[in-house]
Amino acid sequence: MGIQIKDFKLKRIHIFLVGALLLVLFGSISLYLINQKQQRLNKRLLGEFGVESELIISKILEGLDQRVEMLNKLLIVNSPALVDEFVAQDSINQRLISAYFFRDGQHSQAHNFHISNSALDSVLSQVGDLYNDARFVQLGDSMFMVRHVPLASGKEVFWVLSVYELNAYFWKSNWGNRAYFSLYTPDGICVIHPDIKFVGKRFKERLDEMEGLRDTVVLSDYLNIDVLARSYNVRGLLGKSKIILSVLLVFTEDEVNELSRLTFGLGLGLMVITIVMLQLLYRERKRSQEGAMHNLQYEKEKAVMRFESLREQMNPHFLFNSLGSLHQLIPKDNEVARRFVNKLARVYRQVLQADRSGLSALPQELELVKAYAFLQEIRFGATAFSIHIDDFSAFADKKVPYLSLQTLVENAIKHNELSTEFPLSICIKLEEDAVLISNPIRKKNWEDTVPSTGYGISYLASVYQYAAVSGFYAREENGIFTVRLPFA
Repeated sequence: MGIQIKDFKLKRIHIFLVGALLLVLFGSISLYLINQKQQRLNKRLLGEFGVESELIISKILEGLDQRVEMLNKLLIVNSPALVDEFVAQDSINQRLISAYFFRDGQHSQAHNFHISNSALDSVLSQVGDLYNDARFVQLGDSMFMVRHVPLASGKEVFWVLSVYELNAYFWKSNWGNRAYFSLYTPDGICVIHPDIKFVGKRFKERLDEMEGLRDTVVLSDYLNIDVLARSYNVRGLLGKSKIILSVLLVFTEDEVNELSRLTFGLGLGLMVITIVMLQLLYRERKRSQEGAMHNLQYEKEKAVMRFESLREQMNPHFLFNSLGSLHQLIPKDNEVARRFVNKLARVYRQVLQADRSGLSALPQELELVKAYAFLQEIRFGATAFSIHIDDFSAFADKKVPYLSLQTLVENAIKHNELSTEFPLSICIKLEEDAVLISNPIRKKNWEDTVPSTGYGISYLASVYQYAAVSGFYAREENGIFTVRLPFA
């Protein structure tokens, strides 16, 4: 089917192809323009915020260097006591400096502020041979940077700095809110990071990937978003270190407005193209739906005719089977035969009152199958035939196909061996929104088998198709035959 436009017949495939090409072309051009604009903004933002942040970080590191350098000069003139006094009076030095170890020739002194002598010995034993450099040391839950500074005339000092206090000092400093940085030792150990859980861990591979990085968009391992990153080396109080500076992609109001206009134009163009495509497709689809509706009506009429045909077979079939059972009982036990006839009369009265829709109330079907089971117990004996039924009292408003339970019990008796030696047990139980009927499979010998008409399961499937209810099945599995009757 298609749409006639003058002398050209526009088919559905033509509409899709032309519309898709227009959408792709227009969208690609618009996205390219937006991307170019964003890249230019990224570079300018990095130039503004990155340089500003670098200067602030360098100033903070330089301030720490000057503090320790002043203390080094006091040690050169043999004034450890004055150094201790300065540390005690300065709140920043007091937090950052956990201890220091001063050596003058053969004499050495340990000055502790926040750690014990044994802890200081453990820290110094891990630093190894340092020469005017720093090393990261972890001692239990504590982390330290040990900086070795050679002084004049054979003097030297080891400064022990608290890594946690270093982090707190930097993140409490007012150095900007559009960027963050992390600092690493040469072997990749993180010393400063806005998330303390990263501190003390080794990131050598990531550090190598970021080597020499300048003005590049990467995924932040801290914020999990794209940031503009650059890396550079520094040297100072913390020795040789590498800083990775990450700048957030923040735009100004004018830039946001410009991107909004581009995005609005993209959306408007895509909307116009989409509306035109939908209008063309609607006209073509309307014609297709008319043909589909005719097909659906035809299929429904076929299903109704099939359902009516099968339903009309149920009543006489039930009566004929019951009369056959009565015929077998009369010569055996007249009293039992009379009871059978009375019960049969009450059961068949219910059968004749069934709803023409093909569905019946669950309580009525349960009552019918219990009465039918009673007839079969009279016929075969309680030791040869038994039936177990769950409590369905909470589902009195549910419906199942008319004569469904009785039909399935009858099929089980018809196709399986049934005797005192081989008793038949049928189970009718609840499974959420359905009834499950199951019995073990022990098929009769072929010469004893009653020919199957095959309409029992077909009838149930037809009822569910007519009622538009899904979930019905009948299957054999592990020697058990099971039928699922969903509630209607």
